[in-house]
Amino acid sequence: MTKSIIQEFLSQKDRGVKIESPKIKLTQAVVDWLPVKPYEYSIRDITIPSLSVRVRGKTGNKTFYVVRKVNRKVLRSKICANGERPLSVGDESVFAEARTVISEIYAGITPASKKAAVREAAVEAEKLATTVEQACTNYIQAKTRAVNTTKGYERFRDNHLSHWSTYQLPSITEDDIADLHDEITEHTGGVAANNVVRFFRAVWKFHRRRLKLGDCPTIIFTKEGDNLKSWNPENRRTRYVAKEELKPWWEATERLRQEFSGDGDLAADYLQFAMLTGLRRREICQIKWEDINMRRKTFIVPDNKSKRPYAVPLTGFLQDILDRRSGNDRPFFIEEPKKFIAKVVEWSDVPFSTHDLRRTFLSHATAVNVSLPVQKELVNHSRKNDVTDGYIQIDSDTLRDAAEKVQSYILTWAGSIKNVVPLGVFASV
Repeated sequence: MTKSIIQEFLSQKDRGVKIESPKIKLTQAVVDWLPVKPYEYSIRDITIPSLSVRVRGKTGNKTFYVVRKVNRKVLRSKICANGERPLSVGDESVFAEARTVISEIYAGITPASKKAAVREAAVEAEKLATTVEQACTNYIQAKTRAVNTTKGYERFRDNHLSHWSTYQLPSITEDDIADLHDEITEHTGGVAANNVVRFFRAVWKFHRRRLKLGDCPTIIFTKEGDNLKSWNPENRRTRYVAKEELKPWWEATERLRQEFSGDGDLAADYLQFAMLTGLRRREICQIKWEDINMRRKTFIVPDNKSKRPYAVPLTGFLQDILDRRSGNDRPFFIEEPKKFIAKVVEWSDVPFSTHDLRRTFLSHATAVNVSLPVQKELVNHSRKNDVTDGYIQIDSDTLRDAAEKVQSYILTWAGSIKNVVPLGVFASV
């Protein structure tokens, strides 16, 4: 009788007739017998009217559900797949679970509210488990960044935030942030204090949605936080090697060749190449011989801050340096130039860092009237934020002429070449 009711129901479904699912007494034998159809259908239980078994089209997967209408909304709660529980025997049976779900729905506990409660509990558990150290690590590892940026973030975590390593992230307060900022300002410096607090703010924002955090305690630095705390003033660095300092600086780099055999040549060539190109330390150290195109007289800087390879003009001055580096696996693979820089500073009385040489190159480019768009192209600075700049297309000959003028200017003041062009009479590029 039961099977004939189901067969009649399915025959009408086969003909496309819209018909309500039949109510029968569900048994394990009947559920196992239910045939597979190209379409999905449900069979309801007569003893527990809200309980039904759904048969998926094509796959034939069978799943038990409780379906009830509450406040004009249909609530569907999955019990289990066929075979995961006994159908009618025991406290863990499908029938027993269906009755429990129905009583919960009457009490106002819906499937959605149960899922929300589970999610809330999971969030609270993750909040308790997320320490400041773990939160910092999550943020650092979530995105691929420049090597130096990643190392800087790791230093912030391991040096300045280490005393909070076991603290729960949400437990950090505005007073904690204020004390941290004051302490770093006193013992390390104002800029470092600002950067560590900004890093913590980024870590907090990264976790805010997932952990449902409130306002970041760094809000004390903003209007919303009544500006209870002020950032330390940050002055842009301006140090560079002035034209009058180029001669003693260059002579000191040449002295490295006599004082340090082997490594002295590498250090001297590295520093001079940095001065004549304005490239960053990492960009110079990663140049490979296959990046150099002698036919086109250019070399490629593939791994750089802008994440886009760009070509640098290979002038005669740079060619001389590269000729000296031939025979090495890489032209400028220098692990740590600090000790050589310290010696050059000592001998020349010209304080500088590798990045100061980038500032030096651009400063002297201005002295020989190289236009700002060309300067940006030479050192791979972005031009996308300037609308007019975006219309200017700069060809390789223009870049080469500009590079040669800057290098001639530097080398003339360094005493390395004769002043073939009167200083200050350079045409604009």
